[in-house]
Parts: sequence; structure tokens; C-alpha cells
Amino acid sequence: WNLTYVGQAFMPVASWFNPYVFAGVGYMNAKVSLAKSSVSDQFGGFGVVYGAGLLFNFNQFGVRVSYTVQNESNSAHLDSMSGGHVTIKMPQVKDYISLDVLYRFGA
Repeated sequence: WNLTYVGQAFMPVASWFNPYVFAGVGYMNAKVSLAKSSVSDQFGGFGVVYGAGLLFNFNQFGVRVSYTVQNESNSAHLDSMSGGHVTIKMPQVKDYISLDVLYRFGA
């Protein structure tokens, strides 16, 4: 799980379209385990979160598409995990694209 706190800056282009940028901090936490094994590891830590996106408004609904970059602290990553004779290398997923559907109550 991740918990982020970001500030956003919108640039209204039209009533239905708003590009935006955001930046803040986040706490990243994960637990990784090998299937059918007692080997597991957990990691977590604070890092910088930033990105940009597009917000489309349609009456009370909205659609938000964003690209997010998470630069985790040195303590918030796990490169490999070993169990018996097996070593697993894990990619660091830091960038992602998200799609959100919004509804505004009372608008």
C-alpha cells in the first residue's frame, strides 16, 4: 500500500478540460513472499511523488488520467529475495499511469 500527500496546480483551458501537475511526499509499503515458502520480506519508507495529468469534466462526472513518478527513499526498495536455492530479482516499479472516474455530489 502507498499513502501520498500531494498538492495540485490546475491550468483551466476550457470548462471541460484541465491539465494539471502535482508534487508531494508518499509513504510506500510492500510485503513480498514466495509462494509455497516461508520466505518473505517487507520494506517501506518515504519518498517524493510527482507527475502530471489531464482532467475532463462532464457535468457531475469527470475522468482523470495521470502519470505518476515515485522516487522512493533508499530504505523503501527491495532488489532481491533469496529462499533456499532460489533468488528472485524484483523490478522497481516507480512510474505508473492511472485512470480515475469522478463524481461530484451536489454539483
